[in-house]
Amino acid sequence: MATLPMSGRAAIASAISKRPLHVAWGSGDGAWLIPPAESSTATALQAELGRRVITQWLFVVPNENGSINVSSGRYEPSVGNAPTRHLYISVDFDYADAGSAVVREVAVFSDSVIQPGLPPGQSYFVPAEVADQGLMLYCENLVPIFRNPQTTENFSVVITF
Repeated sequence: MATLPMSGRAAIASAISKRPLHVAWGSGDGAWLIPPAESSTATALQAELGRRVITQWLFVVPNENGSINVSSGRYEPSVGNAPTRHLYISVDFDYADAGSAVVREVAVFSDSVIQPGLPPGQSYFVPAEVADQGLMLYCENLVPIFRNPQTTENFSVVITF
């Protein structure tokens, strides 16, 4: 039986880090009393509100005392940002991004294609501004976040390959 070694997993993470990456969020299903389990066959959010170009990415390694704290544990940046199988992705959603919505789902997409003709430098896109959503790399159902146009939101995750 063949296996994908850690160096192969680091190569996959490295290849993905070079692709266009967006974090999308959605309202999910308003009937959710608690977040349901995510589907391993999901390809899209149930009710996307918008997506933002990622703010930061790093290769990281697990470290119980690391400075990067996400739901899956603590990590620290790899030395010299050398490729590892753990890819840290972070995004800062702005005040007006879905400013009064309820957010119940989030996902990371690679290779999204944005509609042509949008203003240069635009980094948040509503569904009508996305020509092709790309490939979903990660999805998570959330306890509802009640957005307020007077606050920002940060979403950070480590995707392990």
